[in-house]
Amino acid sequence: MAVTEEQIKNALKSVKYPGFSRDIVSFGLIKQIVSTDAETRVQLVLTTNDPAVPRAIKAEAENVLRGLGVLEPKVLIDIHAPPAGAGSSGVGATRIPGIKHVIAIASGKGGVGKSTVAANLAVALQNAGARVGV
Repeated sequence: MAVTEEQIKNALKSVKYPGFSRDIVSFGLIKQIVSTDAETRVQLVLTTNDPAVPRAIKAEAENVLRGLGVLEPKVLIDIHAPPAGAGSSGVGATRIPGIKHVIAIASGKGGVGKSTVAANLAVALQNAGARVGV
């Protein structure tokens, strides 16, 4: 007897998106679930540039489906790259070698002292012994 779509969806709630505490179901990544006596197939849609994310999700989802008694689960993942110019969401963001912390100074308008705050903060941190770059 085939596992129901609801059972599959509930089981996939245990698959966390790498780097987040939320699961792939709550993120709305499930595009289609097909469960028959012949096959069990789950199709996901991801938006990422990090190749490790789909690999991790696929492996975890397959393990969860095997736990439901599915012998040969098929997890298909459609990957869409984020739109060009989209800001970094923190997921898969690359780190700058040798840099531990980054502080960003921002405002939605001009003339509010962003450069002054950045310069004064840099001087204060350097006086406190930190290595600083602006």
